[in-house]
Amino acid sequence: MLTPKSIVLVIWKNMEYLNKKLVPYMRDKYSTQFIILYTAENFLEKEWVNKKDITIDLNNLYEKAPLGNISEKEIFEEARNFENKYNITYIRDSFLQDRTYALKFLDVSSNNPIASGKKPDLTKITKEQNYYFNYFEKIISKYAVDLVIARPDDVIGFALNNIAKKLKIPSTIQMPTRIPGYMFWPCGAYLNGEQLKIASKKINYKSEIILNDDNKIGLSQDKYIRVLSFKATFNEIVYNFKDRVNWIIKDIKRGKLGKRAPLIPKIIHIVRRYMAHRYFQRIFVSDMKIINSRPYIYFPLPREPEYNTHSLSKEFINVHAMVQQAAVSLPSGYNLIIKEHTPNIGLKKRQFYKSLMKLPNILIVNYILPGPELVDNAAAVMTISGTSAVEAAERGKMAIVFASSVEYMHLSNILLGHSMRDLPETIKKALIPLSKDRKNKIMEEFKILKQTYKECGYYAPDSPLFSGNPGNIIEKELVKAVDNLIDVWNIQKNILK
Repeated sequence: MLTPKSIVLVIWKNMEYLNKKLVPYMRDKYSTQFIILYTAENFLEKEWVNKKDITIDLNNLYEKAPLGNISEKEIFEEARNFENKYNITYIRDSFLQDRTYALKFLDVSSNNPIASGKKPDLTKITKEQNYYFNYFEKIISKYAVDLVIARPDDVIGFALNNIAKKLKIPSTIQMPTRIPGYMFWPCGAYLNGEQLKIASKKINYKSEIILNDDNKIGLSQDKYIRVLSFKATFNEIVYNFKDRVNWIIKDIKRGKLGKRAPLIPKIIHIVRRYMAHRYFQRIFVSDMKIINSRPYIYFPLPREPEYNTHSLSKEFINVHAMVQQAAVSLPSGYNLIIKEHTPNIGLKKRQFYKSLMKLPNILIVNYILPGPELVDNAAAVMTISGTSAVEAAERGKMAIVFASSVEYMHLSNILLGHSMRDLPETIKKALIPLSKDRKNKIMEEFKILKQTYKECGYYAPDSPLFSGNPGNIIEKELVKAVDNLIDVWNIQKNILK
């Protein structure tokens, strides 16, 4: 079996539980060389980091990228060369995928503390993006990299993944599945589900096994809702003040100031979030009789800016405009039911919601209401790239998806909403009554997908992505994680030939 020999790995804090086991395992068993990109202080002191690894401190790159005397004209000329070389556009494909930049460029979450401060200078960040392309082209060539593991939702990950794509080098990310506790490696950094599609055709479908499975699709929103209470708000404010004092003491002891987000904007956000929650409880619809009074399409709003929205749906990053167009494209007598994603509370201006509520066929429902119940009663579902499309499949219903690549795209209940001009026709297709056989086929595909997540994934329920607690991956699941990573690498090697 062929295995990758030189892997670029960008360290993501939430994946420490896996990386600290995966890197030594692959290094010892397969003689894999790792080029590790990190930002954490004292990273090189970690037990699992080895002298055989090539380590790159990203903080040093951040400092070097803006340096050098070069004219604005030369900067943009070089940028256009890279845009032509990789068939990209810096602003749309890179800067608006980087959360730090997107929050300052777009009004989508203007109340987010990260959105405050000076707007990034376009010339400067263009120069930095040029630097990363130049730097990582050399790194990938020098170390004969044959696999990239990096999220594409910042300027460095973006450069790495586009270089890999151009050179036909496989790439992937460490991604949660739609069922709690399971992670998987997509075929590419933009959530291509080719291995799920292939595996689903090989699964021996056993309905009695799958039907008794108690793993639910989607993740619980309870922890987000609990944060909105007065007690939780007060405790969070107290915690942030105590935490800042502790860091100040540490800075004094080491004689060096650390880089941290400003405290006051953070406190303002916590208070604003609580006030917004109280306000929304008064204006959002909670009565299921009102919600069910007309047939409706359910459109849960995504977290934004975020990988699942901006990176997977670069063409449609204005959710307000998308909701508006969806509403005016509905057939007569249908409502569009939208529900805010709980982590967004307090991040948007109230005008975002007020302007949408002016449309006569939009109802904004309380985010405390369970999403599955809204899917149960919906005529169809609409989403950027969310789990609600899979929840629709579970119920034998159609779903319109705006993302250009999602791992469940092979399901037959998925309709692509890739044109606002054609959206009315797409909606009509989604609302065509399905035969009993068609519904059963869709529901069977859902059950196979659920089983496929397990076949192609590894179980890590104690990881920070699911429980918020630092945990360890057991040996059996580590082996499975590595085996599945190698499988995904081989699948891409065959596709990219």
